[in-house]
This record gives sequence, C-alpha cells and structure tokens, in this order.
Amino acid sequence: MIKKCLICNKEYSRSPSNIGKYCSRKCFYQRDTSLKRICSVCKKIFYICPSLLNYKKGKYCSRKCFLIGRKKLWNDRKNQRDISYMGNKRIDNQGYIRIYMPRYPSSDKQGYILEHRFVMGQILNRPLTKDEKVHHKNGIRDDNRPENLHLYIQGKNWHSKFCPFCGFHFSVK
Repeated sequence: MIKKCLICNKEYSRSPSNIGKYCSRKCFYQRDTSLKRICSVCKKIFYICPSLLNYKKGKYCSRKCFLIGRKKLWNDRKNQRDISYMGNKRIDNQGYIRIYMPRYPSSDKQGYILEHRFVMGQILNRPLTKDEKVHHKNGIRDDNRPENLHLYIQGKNWHSKFCPFCGFHFSVK
C-alpha cells in the first residue's frame, strides 16, 4: 500500500496493517508537537517529542554525542572536585558533618574528615592530633561555629568533668 507523508509529501510503501502517517522518524519528530533542539556536543539541529523531556533527554542528537558529552561532564566534575577546597559534605549516622578532603592529614580511608575537627584546626592553624578532642558546647553535633566548639586534650592522668549544657563527660587536667 502506497501512502503519502504528512510532512514532506513523499510517497512511501507500508503494509496495510501499518497505520503510520510519516515516511521516517525524522518526519515524525518534525510534526507540530515536536520540539526543535540543538545538540550540546556537535551543535546539530534535531527534533524530540515533549514527553521525552521528562526523562532528562533532549540534550544530545545521538548515542555517540551522549557518550562524548557524559565523558566531558564527568571530567569537568572531577576537575571541580580536585580544585574545591571544602569538597562534598554529608551527615553520618551519628549526626556529625563530614567533608570530603582526601588530601587532609587526618582524613579517613574514604577521604572524609569531621567538620568540627577541621574548623578547630583552622582556628589553631594546624591539624589536630589524635589526643585532641572537640566538644560542641550546646550539644548540637552539626553546629560547627567556632564559638560553639571547645578543644580539650584526653590523656592518662586527667579528671572527668561534666558539661551542664549537653550532659557530655570529658577529661581535663
């Protein structure tokens, strides 16, 4: 059965069971409801259905351009992460804020450091030792303002003290 394309008026053949109105996908995407887009990689013009934009598509004209764009985006993010001094933040299961800084001297195996220890190290202009502990005066673990932090050193011949604000026990000389 010979049909006529609604976009380019080109004649094409289809089986009788096929009710297609367009000769190709290019013509299908050029209908009135399609959106005209420009590829982020090769700057080629292409058409896309509005429903595909819900799936975060519509930046690239082909799979090849998508892979090139994704690799470029990943490299940009990696370079940004290396340049960034503060890095990424996350809250651990105990309520403390951890900062991703793999090059910091006391970071853990994953490259994170506790933010309150980092802030206290910035105040002292040096990294903290293992014996130096940081106490939150108001007891709120994600409140890392310098005026809320108190440094104490834990040693062998130290006396136990009690914080009246949060109920925390710590050692002093």
